[in-house]
Amino acid sequence: MHGMLAQGVSVADINVNVDEEPVVCLCTTYHTLRGGVLRSVLGSIERLDYPKEKIVFLLIDNYSRDGAYDMVRGWLLDRAKNYRGIMDLGIRFFAFIDSDILVDKDFLRRTLRTVKKVTRPVL
Repeated sequence: MHGMLAQGVSVADINVNVDEEPVVCLCTTYHTLRGGVLRSVLGSIERLDYPKEKIVFLLIDNYSRDGAYDMVRGWLLDRAKNYRGIMDLGIRFFAFIDSDILVDKDFLRRTLRTVKKVTRPVL
């Protein structure tokens, strides 16, 4: 098995360092505070049995409107020094492009127009 797993990390690198914990990026998309589930999820992540200095967070606000963004931001600010890194992205849309797809110059604008039409509220 050849290839890259992450920038600068190959399968051979992982096999050589079997006893060392690799750096891991935890990705979480959140959208609401409803029911306290988000707080529970963040708490469970904090209790992971893994070296915090080996964890990078990628937290993505999925268009929250009820204070979830502010809660997550506060949670991160209180804990940032414990972890290897934190990326808190205030991004509403992600566009994933497979490695075998060539996009034309209008790909993003056309995709966003489609999303806006589909998500427009019905009056």
